[in-house]
Amino acid sequence: MKFNKLASIAFTFSLVISNLAQAQGTNSQSNLPPGLKWEPMTVVGFNTGSMELPHASRAEMSLARNIWEKEIESTGSGLTPGSKMASFILIKPYSVNGSQFVFSIFSSGFSNGCIPPANGRGIEDMYSVCPMRVTQMNSSKSVSKDFPEYCHLYPEPADKPGEINQSQIAFDRNTMTAYFRIIQHGKHVKSCDRTLRIQ
Repeated sequence: MKFNKLASIAFTFSLVISNLAQAQGTNSQSNLPPGLKWEPMTVVGFNTGSMELPHASRAEMSLARNIWEKEIESTGSGLTPGSKMASFILIKPYSVNGSQFVFSIFSSGFSNGCIPPANGRGIEDMYSVCPMRVTQMNSSKSVSKDFPEYCHLYPEPADKPGEINQSQIAFDRNTMTAYFRIIQHGKHVKSCDRTLRIQ
């Protein structure tokens, strides 16, 4: 699953919110800057039944629900009567100058806009490709914008040292630029590298 297309997207929010007026997202396989401080994105699950997931804080769960409530409630029927299909959200918030910037990716069995991983013998890639939602929140308002073609990989514990599966983010507050990558089977998947600049 590769993306050779270079996509540049810019948008202007009609709501008057400081700091986030325009953003540009770039999908490319160009080299990421050296020295970035990578952090794992937290996975938050809804309607997951008895499935065990890594720890997520109440604040992260609340943020994920507030941002993706419509999609969470719109998933298909689950395995038991009255239940819904499980949904999983990768999320990472940052605070900058009195505003909170939240980067998140939603994935579910029937989520719109996602490309699921291929299935079959010999297939190694485990990630879906979904929109990244960027949300700016302050004390009175919030606004979101989606960017296409971001890789969504569930964090899983390694069976052997180094064999991690993880979606990672690095955020440079000086340039208001977020960088994204995934580590699959302990290896960096360059085709999933993304850069998103808030201007």
